[in-house]
Amino acid sequence: YLIPHESGIKVLPANAKPQINEFVSADHIDIILRALQGAFDYVIVDMPARFYEPVNPAFQAADLLLMVTTPEISTLRNIKASILTLHELNFPKNKIKVVLNRADSSSQIKNKDVESTLGQDLYAVIDADYKLATLSLNSGTPVVTAKPRSSISKSFGSLAKKISGEFGQNGHN
Repeated sequence: YLIPHESGIKVLPANAKPQINEFVSADHIDIILRALQGAFDYVIVDMPARFYEPVNPAFQAADLLLMVTTPEISTLRNIKASILTLHELNFPKNKIKVVLNRADSSSQIKNKDVESTLGQDLYAVIDADYKLATLSLNSGTPVVTAKPRSSISKSFGSLAKKISGEFGQNGHN
């Protein structure tokens, strides 16, 4: 059941009853993704923070895998471990891109530190704006709609342009 948003996107939310998730198989995910790919130019999957069998079809179908991190040691450690796991699973390295979220020039951990820690260039940087992000989450209005000229909105716009530039009008994931 896709839920339309006034911005024009459609969302297939996670199951409201987490206990039912154990009945969702990789085959179910594969069927859903194939149907969505046939219906939309872009399909974005918000993946869980762990690897497990039912999400394998999402990895297999991905044209691009955005690993979102923040400038915090524990998060960077987890992302580095995830990237190493993906390499061990023979996921194509050229499809793995790192996005730095909540980037703040006053942070102790700089963008270059993130790149050197992860051994990878940053694909995109999303500026920190806790006030606008919280407002967006609480109101259900995307920050790019509510405050399109803000730094964080421009960051999201740059990421979207980069993805659409790489995958043209017929991107998949």
